[in-house]
Amino acid sequence: MERTGDTRLRLKFLAAYTDFVQANSSIPCWKPHQWNLIPHPIGRPATFIFSKVTSSFSNVTSDSQPELRVELVLGSKNSKQDFAALQCRKGEIENAIDLPLSWYNPPNRRVCRIYTGKHSDFRNPELWPEQQRWLLQTVEKFHDVFIRVLKEIDH
Repeated sequence: MERTGDTRLRLKFLAAYTDFVQANSSIPCWKPHQWNLIPHPIGRPATFIFSKVTSSFSNVTSDSQPELRVELVLGSKNSKQDFAALQCRKGEIENAIDLPLSWYNPPNRRVCRIYTGKHSDFRNPELWPEQQRWLLQTVEKFHDVFIRVLKEIDH
């Protein structure tokens, strides 16, 4: 379980990251959520790119160290079909993003995710500039690749 101090520091990190995105990119960026993420809408119903900061177990990094994560979240009524269409282009997507991706499609849930992450401890403010750069660069890759591919599969 996360300590209260970690929660406050995580929210402070996310607020600083939001300012960083707004100053350095045209990627849309909503205010931080109380959980651990910032949504980046991509102009499609119930579909977002999330910037996330976690301090718990991860399937990406396989342990309980803090991590940064960027994920595409498909939550529309067509999420399963969209996920299948993206999965058909998995090689192209993974080559374009050039980071290890996890493809998550639970059988009994509508929401599907494609994500990447890396160990990085948000509790050390000295690391924030590098962490913010990595998150934004990864969000920009996701934004460029997934918006293009999703438009192509919509036609």
